[in-house]
Amino acid sequence: MEGVLIEMEDDEITPWAQNQQRFPERDVLAMTAERRLEHFAVHQALELAGWKEAHLKVIHNDHGRPLILKTEEGVASLFLSIAHHSAPGKCFALIALSKHPVGCDIEVERESLRGVATRVMNPEEGSVDSNLGQLCAVWCVKEAMFKAKGPGLDFRKDLSVTPPTLWPSVINEPLVLRGSVRNETGQWMVWSIPKSSLAMDSLWLSCGPL
Repeated sequence: MEGVLIEMEDDEITPWAQNQQRFPERDVLAMTAERRLEHFAVHQALELAGWKEAHLKVIHNDHGRPLILKTEEGVASLFLSIAHHSAPGKCFALIALSKHPVGCDIEVERESLRGVATRVMNPEEGSVDSNLGQLCAVWCVKEAMFKAKGPGLDFRKDLSVTPPTLWPSVINEPLVLRGSVRNETGQWMVWSIPKSSLAMDSLWLSCGPL
């Protein structure tokens, strides 16, 4: 996983939105500044991964799942997942490309996850008393699972994540968590971006299956 910081003003993004070919089904220029920034961030992530607009265009199915529009040999055989998180004037974007179904997600570490835990997590995955980082990481993995293997999945019945026996107090390197989707076991990578001047809240990211 590589991270790159790009600083742009909205009036610099507008010319791209006017002429963009990355999302041929979407009028990005007519969107709000926040939505334009999200699309531009995803575009930049794909560019940094080596995929020019002319070679990889993104469309969406009826469920909102991103699909690759075939523009060159081999591209149509890839699966794509997209995640982004917006804050005032900022956007964090994450992409995953694979020859197999793949999912990625970004989540913000926030107290409201304690309420989410009782609805989408099993007791061994987390509860209102669990470490907040663990709750965010498990939720992030479940969202990535759903993107890779959904739709039509129940977050409690069909998706399970096995957190470490003792959740680490500091996360310096990516963790690999085991999980299963309807008893199909796999591994999911999770990592964090700590709270800083760049990220006003701690962020968790997930991608898989590996």
